[in-house]
Amino acid sequence: MEERIVQLELDLDEERQSGDQLMDRIDRGREQVDQMRGELLQERSSRQDLECDKMALERQSKDLKSRVSHLEGSQKSSKEGLVSQLESRVAELEERLEGEERERANLQMANRRLERKMKEMVMHVDEEHHSMQDQRDQTTSAPLLSNMDDDDDDDDISTDGETYFSSSTGYKRSSSQDNIMSSFGL
Repeated sequence: MEERIVQLELDLDEERQSGDQLMDRIDRGREQVDQMRGELLQERSSRQDLECDKMALERQSKDLKSRVSHLEGSQKSSKEGLVSQLESRVAELEERLEGEERERANLQMANRRLERKMKEMVMHVDEEHHSMQDQRDQTTSAPLLSNMDDDDDDDDISTDGETYFSSSTGYKRSSSQDNIMSSFGL
């Protein structure tokens, strides 16, 4: 029996040791569970933070997308407005250019008419000048009348209804000829 007691004591010691080992394992398991719980809580907290960040980023993304679409729409409308303004300005300038071209053509026509009129007047004046020159030549070559006084410098000479004044400097036109010349604008 003593052997049995010794054996039982040995078994008891073994059981105690195995119980102690088991308790150590349980303590280590509890520590691991506590550690895992802490990690799990930390993971949950990180996950919640990430979810919050994700939602905030999604809101920002939606906000930025709406801003971009708004800006694109406003740029498109402002571009369209700018294009229509430029097109109307181009049309206005083209219309103005056409008006100026018509005015230029009218001015050129009027200028040509005036040039023709001027040529006609110059030809008329030249004809009158030649006519006067011929009349002067005829009067200077004709014999002088005996009743003309050599000292008298201003004599009236009338030919073909025109009156000229003779002087020491040559012949001068009468006022009726001046009136005719002024009616031509010369």
